[in-house]
Amino acid sequence: MKLTLDSLLGLTLEMKRKITLLIIASIVGLIALSAVQLYLVNNTYQLKKDSFIKQTRDEVSLIDDHLTKIDSMRSEWRDYMIETAAEYKQGLIQRGQVLDRFGQKTAEMNPEFLSVLREVLKENAGSSRVQFHKKVRSIIILDSLQNDTLYSKETDSKSYILGDDFGGEEYELGQSTSYSEYTYTTLRDGREVSEMLRLNFETETLMNIEGRENGVLLQMKGFLLISTTIFLFVFGVLFYSIKNLITQKKIAEVKTDFINNISHEFKTPLTTLALATEMLRNEGKQHLDTIDIIERQNQKLQKLLDQVLDNSLNYSEIHLNKEFINAQDFLTALLDDFELAMQEVNMDLVREFNLKEEQILIDPFYLSTAISNMLENAVKYNERVPKLLFRATMDATMSIVIEDNGIGVLAKDQNNLFEKFYRAGNKETHDVKGLGLGLYYANQVVIAHGGSIVVKSSSGDGSVFTIELPLT
Repeated sequence: MKLTLDSLLGLTLEMKRKITLLIIASIVGLIALSAVQLYLVNNTYQLKKDSFIKQTRDEVSLIDDHLTKIDSMRSEWRDYMIETAAEYKQGLIQRGQVLDRFGQKTAEMNPEFLSVLREVLKENAGSSRVQFHKKVRSIIILDSLQNDTLYSKETDSKSYILGDDFGGEEYELGQSTSYSEYTYTTLRDGREVSEMLRLNFETETLMNIEGRENGVLLQMKGFLLISTTIFLFVFGVLFYSIKNLITQKKIAEVKTDFINNISHEFKTPLTTLALATEMLRNEGKQHLDTIDIIERQNQKLQKLLDQVLDNSLNYSEIHLNKEFINAQDFLTALLDDFELAMQEVNMDLVREFNLKEEQILIDPFYLSTAISNMLENAVKYNERVPKLLFRATMDATMSIVIEDNGIGVLAKDQNNLFEKFYRAGNKETHDVKGLGLGLYYANQVVIAHGGSIVVKSSSGDGSVFTIELPLT
């Protein structure tokens, strides 16, 4: 028997270890799968985004065929800058005034430029989502001795833009540099002389695509749908598998507890039987007493086996032999027998009956066994002198309340308290011998009678069990 139990315990522990490792491996696998999936989605998004931008660039490049008006306005913009720079070279205005005038000119021209730009973009329907502008990069007066930089995008905070004013992510369509030579007349020593202005005017053309994210995601909708479906399917299968593994793990733990408990329960009567057998060999006088001991321990073993077999029944498998019983007489006899069985225990049992001398339709054997199990638990799981209140009342139903001052039940254990082989997680609970079948059996019997059991408890403050039974 010992080898068999040790083998079962070893197998159970090994099973628990494997299940734990499998759960950890599954979670790690799911995380890895999620990372790969996210990488693939992001990669696909970037590829689609690049393709989308390239396609838009190609569409915008078609505008070049319609840029006559835009080029004309850009030339006007540049020529104004040249003329203003010539005044600056003559000393008629300061550098700051040059940029102020150029800024004013840009602001004046921009509404007309935008109007022309909208017409051009409208002619190319594919480019209607594009925002477009030309921005000055630098304005430099070239000189053989030293160049004079009037404006640089890199150092000046102000921008000079013709077209849509947009921020955020922008894409370059191209750059252009205009080198212009402008001859102007100025006074030198009272004489008019002609001088040459060489100006470098550099611009860049930029675009922004409105709703590009939506456009890219729209192109990816099929891929995203398939990807999400596959991921949810794998996640669902894995979740279901892990849930089943956790259930199996719990069952394994319950089995381990059951094996431990039942081995302890069998150990005492078996040890007593061994001693009684030894006494039979050595002490002839005490044959009768020893036989009585053997008989009692044999009966105890038989009861243990019956409890394991009978108490495992589901309420649907319990066949009740109901009969009308006087409720008060039934409960009085039950409590008398209980006090007699517990006569060696120092306890205080208070009875409160309000049953109106009425009868109730029950199976007295099953119900008395169920209530006795609950009363025994109230005594066993108690670190103080047991104080029990047994209250029975009758109205539309018969209500039985068993209140004790025991160790109580943790809130997290209360939902599982009536499960087969379950024992609460209190350290004090596991110091008490038991199979974890008493409350399961009681609950199944009460349910078979059409009733219910409710528990209210907190750790260290005792428990209150309430049984509700129909009268018929």
